[in-house]
Amino acid sequence: MLTPAPPHDIPAGPIAARWLGYELPPLLAGTAGTARVAVENAGSATWRSEGKEGVQLAREVCVRLGKDAVEVRESPGFVVNRILVPMMNEAFNLLQEGVASAADIDKAMKLGTNMPMGPFELADFTGLDIGLDTMETLFRETGDPKFRPSPLLRKYVRAGRLGRKAGRGVYDYARETP
Repeated sequence: MLTPAPPHDIPAGPIAARWLGYELPPLLAGTAGTARVAVENAGSATWRSEGKEGVQLAREVCVRLGKDAVEVRESPGFVVNRILVPMMNEAFNLLQEGVASAADIDKAMKLGTNMPMGPFELADFTGLDIGLDTMETLFRETGDPKFRPSPLLRKYVRAGRLGRKAGRGVYDYARETP
């Protein structure tokens, strides 16, 4: 069951999983995961079982909460992050290469994919530091080069350009509306 992720400054692994375990009803703790902590690790750190009973219980809770359940196998990161991270990373690569402006890349993706936000608007909304951390974790966990962070993204984060929360990310929110 996907649950709100713990703050990204909580260390990944058993500590974060225990944080999840204390926040969830006892029977659900083993079925929770975050963008950084694998379900398998969360279950072992909270000393609660996973398995079919936990999956069924999680589905029932989702129904009671009016939410849709999506069942996935054990894997680093959320399914959504595994798809979005390479897209956002490639957007940074295109910007670095001068292929198009940030606004035009966002516009092309919104028009071409019917997404409500372009990759840079989304990165600024979620936080460039969070995106970089997610990419680094997925790259470390999978070894797949598609998750290797763009040098431009690293440069922005080092410069404090963290997105909306900092007033500037890809876009300058003091002057520019994406």
